[in-house]
Amino acid sequence: MSSLLSRSFLFVPANRPERFDKAVASGAHQVILDLEDASRPPTKRLRAAP
Repeated sequence: MSSLLSRSFLFVPANRPERFDKAVASGAHQVILDLEDASRPPTKRLRAAP
């Protein structure tokens, strides 16, 4: 078994740079910046429930 095998993945929202250092120090084998969580959702008109 290779010692380069990644066993844990930590996803961090890319729009939260204050979390990057902590994520790297977490001990996870791979830290992944989640670009999807960093993007704003399309503006939607909210409707009240009937």
